Amino acid sequence: MRALIISDLNPTSGWGRAALDLSKNLPKYGFEVLLYPTHESRKKVPLSNGILSTSEFLGLRDSSYFDLIIHFDLPSKWMKYKHAKSVGYFFWESGSLPRAYVKQFQIVDQIWVPSDWQKKLILSFSPDERVFKVPIPLTAMSQPSNVAIANKENNDDYVLWMGTLEPRKGLRNFLRDWGTYKSNGGLLQLKLKVSSNNVTHTPKDIDTLVGALFKEIGLPKRTLLSIDGLFSRLSRKDIEALYASTKSVIGSSFGEGFGFVPVDGVISGIPVFWPSNTAIAEWMPSGTRGSIECVRYTSFLKGDQMLYENPIWYPPMEGAIEKALWASEEMLEVETLSMNKVQLHNLTNFMDSTEILSALDEIALAASSGDRK
Repeated sequence: MRALIISDLNPTSGWGRAALDLSKNLPKYGFEVLLYPTHESRKKVPLSNGILSTSEFLGLRDSSYFDLIIHFDLPSKWMKYKHAKSVGYFFWESGSLPRAYVKQFQIVDQIWVPSDWQKKLILSFSPDERVFKVPIPLTAMSQPSNVAIANKENNDDYVLWMGTLEPRKGLRNFLRDWGTYKSNGGLLQLKLKVSSNNVTHTPKDIDTLVGALFKEIGLPKRTLLSIDGLFSRLSRKDIEALYASTKSVIGSSFGEGFGFVPVDGVISGIPVFWPSNTAIAEWMPSGTRGSIECVRYTSFLKGDQMLYENPIWYPPMEGAIEKALWASEEMLEVETLSMNKVQLHNLTNFMDSTEILSALDEIALAASSGDRK
């Protein structure tokens, strides 16, 4: 059987990484997998074996060549195909869904999501849909290199914050608590890795925007000296080394559809402190070690109005990030190892899902019976 994955294929983006990881996993279920890059990644991904050009894609998508077409994107981009069974795969971070998306659910044959939280959310709005929990395969994720592991002993007085400048990532909230933590005598330093969620943002643009945020919040100079800003693009090995040379990963997101940053932290053997919201709550529920307590509220976030419709968010409680910073600073090595062991166990259980077998059985049955419509 043949499957086509349509996605942003930039491996540094959440969509791209998820799609590429799934493409490595599908062959074990008997699928030959091809890919078609969308969005800006079409200009950046070189054509090669397994990656279709636009003309090849247009010539094959409505033929009987494919048994399955998986579209990694928001529901507004999903399509129904003439012969292939169609799957819409997406991450969602808010506790509500736009009405337009609910209508789009009916276009595809199946919906795949990485968590039970998202599955329940969709079914609460549209109970008749065929929704399956298909996590991004853990086996496809990078393990820390020996070089990165060796660097761990050289520099463990940093905490890592990594994300984009999207309002829902909560950088403003994190920095406010960071300023309070430092003013109260906190000893840790900060590695602030900010990536672009806008292809027009250059490292210089990000530097300027983060600098404006520092000024707006009013961080004192001594606090600014504790922050190592990282705004350039990093290779996968650089990212591994960054994780390995930090004491912990601390997040401030208002919601996460999957959460590659905390997942990579756990895989790298680093304690993770993260808001216990949305998909993250499945493997780091409220009250467990590392969970940052959240509150619920409904509000627009500046810059997100075009995407979110009266979103329900779960931001960290006031002072909860500072509490996580103190907990990270005071952790002994034996506590670090114990915390990571528990988090890795919980994460592995979260990733364990057999629903992809049920989803693919439907596809295989349709293909064998000739019923692809």
